[in-house]
Amino acid sequence: MVLAGEKMKNYEAIYEKNLNALRIANFQLWKQLSDFQENSRFEPTPQNEYFDILDTLTNQFFYNDVSSVMEKNLRFFNQYTEQPFLYFFGIGNGYIIKQLLDQTKQTITVTEPSLELLFIALHLEDFSTFLQDRRLQLFLADELEFAPLVSYLNQDVRIYYARLYNLHLGAPIYQALFEEAYIKTNKLFVDAMEFIITNSGNDIKDALMGLEHHIYNIPRMVAGTQFQEFIKHKNADTVIMVSTGPSLTKQLPLLKEIQNHATIICADSALRILYAHDITPDICVSLERIPYVAELFIDLPSSYKQKVVFVRASLEHKSVFPTLEGCKDILVLRPYKYNTLFGLEPYGILCSGTSVANMAHELSAFMDYKTCIIIGQDLAYASDGNTHSKGHILGEKDSSISEKEEKIQIPAYGGEGIVYTNRTWQLFRNGLIQTVDATKNRMLTINATEGGARIDGTKELSFKEAIELYVTKSTCKTPLKLPKTSKKEAKKYYTLVCEQIDTILKEGEVLQKKFEEAFLTLAKTCKKLEKLPEKKQLKVFSEKKIIKLLNLISNTRGIMEENLYFKKFYWELMQSLVVHYELELARIKCIKPNSQEDNTLKALNWIFNHSHYFYTIAGGIDNVIFTIKKAREESLEELPKSLGFLLKR
Repeated sequence: MVLAGEKMKNYEAIYEKNLNALRIANFQLWKQLSDFQENSRFEPTPQNEYFDILDTLTNQFFYNDVSSVMEKNLRFFNQYTEQPFLYFFGIGNGYIIKQLLDQTKQTITVTEPSLELLFIALHLEDFSTFLQDRRLQLFLADELEFAPLVSYLNQDVRIYYARLYNLHLGAPIYQALFEEAYIKTNKLFVDAMEFIITNSGNDIKDALMGLEHHIYNIPRMVAGTQFQEFIKHKNADTVIMVSTGPSLTKQLPLLKEIQNHATIICADSALRILYAHDITPDICVSLERIPYVAELFIDLPSSYKQKVVFVRASLEHKSVFPTLEGCKDILVLRPYKYNTLFGLEPYGILCSGTSVANMAHELSAFMDYKTCIIIGQDLAYASDGNTHSKGHILGEKDSSISEKEEKIQIPAYGGEGIVYTNRTWQLFRNGLIQTVDATKNRMLTINATEGGARIDGTKELSFKEAIELYVTKSTCKTPLKLPKTSKKEAKKYYTLVCEQIDTILKEGEVLQKKFEEAFLTLAKTCKKLEKLPEKKQLKVFSEKKIIKLLNLISNTRGIMEENLYFKKFYWELMQSLVVHYELELARIKCIKPNSQEDNTLKALNWIFNHSHYFYTIAGGIDNVIFTIKKAREESLEELPKSLGFLLKR
């Protein structure tokens, strides 16, 4: 910083305050700035009460008439004061962002493409308080990654404001100077938000199906091996994770050769392929709710299946059980909030992603493998259009994947060129990237697929190289152990679950009634208004009546925020049904009225949308209650004799 004497001391003091706050808020960025000595390309230049910034490389100023630009920007951002979250590309001279933080309660996220510009801005403006309370979040553009960004955006209610997302420029020149970084940053934010919303589910029928299967399967789950005990018994240091992409075929001969020296975890759809090549995996993971899963196992010899440990989600369809009779079978919970209420912690939680590959990778980390080698994980179309490996039950070209489905370009394995994927595979890929990032400090993940898409965060090696480096051929693995759960302990957990289900049903009936009552009150108002033109709507109800309805909405929303069973159980199951309401309500909430008339229209819009919202919630709770009762009844009716001890007093 080239500034005169005493003023320079003041700026250094501001910088130290910012650095001290940043040390707690973002240690990695603090370290980078602490090591940064002096600006060289960009030069802050005082102009009246503001600073412009000169790019000495292009001899361009960031603002030119900086006073005029600052005043214009303040007027422009005045329209966004109702929005709780703003996103900027570039911090500029820091003035606008400081003013917004001073004058509003907003949380601002800044992605800065230049450490030098951040160095300058943190000298010019005191952000220390906002850094400490996390109202200002700073990222460097070249270090922004998908997985950490998903975690960041998935905090609190931030994602409900996704429809209002806009990546503002910290100064007009940013887009020209850092165009590629701007495009990449914007895409990362959009992709991360889309991933979070998609991950909340797209159909309540799927959620209810999973809940029904889970309730039905609880007796078998509690009587089986506890997942937390099972994961203590790995049988090697390296695990090979087998998926069914087109590239798998070429890896099978080497996999067969070394199968006795590394743990093999395969996707359920890969089991018949491995059987056909005389390869026996240690573990087969399975995830889906649909009866189709049973078809993957039904015609495989029992003698073969009995050598494999099946780790399956507790929400799988009951038709799978007969196909695995006599096999080693472990049921595990998915990481849905509603599962935390059942008190089944020893039975484990697995697979935060949406694919069976996520499940296999997480399992590898939970079992404390040092190295995970991935094969067959293409997540992209092969050059000949194939979707799966030879021997896949659906064929090499899955007809269920529409020819008309949008194809998306992504980086190819090895970083050379591009390959084509689709939205579903892209969702799986993003989920796997997130899992790889979450486990990177305790497990090395090697992508030895030698084809398909690049999976960020993995180390890319050929399968042969990976085997040479990480598989010890001089030692042979032993069969995996399955600790048994005593009848006494199984009965204890089953009793606890039954008691909790009774409480969930009781709470649900109370909640359903409250939301239904709120809906009926709002519906009367909406019925009077819905046929009237907008101008006449303003004259129908007094301010007192509108305030009364707004208070009803506020009190009912308070239940959503405070009631444990709503937050952790019913809301979790209904997210796919109601998330679009929250997205729309967030938009309405951020409308800035310019007159009393605008304010009344905003209030009426809020009331209209909550009428539909509460109706949907009341109906959703009713469906959940019906599903639980039906599943519990069927579970008891069809309980195997061998599990009868669970019901004895």
